[in-house]
Amino acid sequence: MNEIQSAVQIVTNQVEQISAAAEQVTASSDEMVKSIKSVSAITEETTAATEQMAASNDQVQEAMGSISAITAETGASVEESSAATDELSSQVEEVVASASALGDMATVLTSAVGRFKLSADDNSEQRTTGCVITALGRYIWKRHRDYSRGLFL
Repeated sequence: MNEIQSAVQIVTNQVEQISAAAEQVTASSDEMVKSIKSVSAITEETTAATEQMAASNDQVQEAMGSISAITAETGASVEESSAATDELSSQVEEVVASASALGDMATVLTSAVGRFKLSADDNSEQRTTGCVITALGRYIWKRHRDYSRGLFL
């Protein structure tokens, strides 16, 4: 019986060892499950971050397209402004030429009016008319000179 007890004791020890090993395997399995869940969560977060980055990249591409369109519009506006500036410059030159011609006409008119007398008794009216014409001629000439110098007053 001693042998049986000894065999039972050996079997009992082995069962205890197997049971302890099973507990260790179970504990290791639990840790593995936790690790797998953690890796899975990290993978999901990485996937979400990647999707957000892709969406952000799309937004950046869209913004770059908008900037490109605005740049093209600005270029077109600059060209239109340049053309308008050239046209205005041409018009200013025409106004200056017209002012010069008006100044010349005023000088001629002043000279012509100065030769006429309304009546022998009415010298004061003739002087007044001559003064007005002369003042008008001087005013036109000064404006012409200001335009020629770029002073648009």
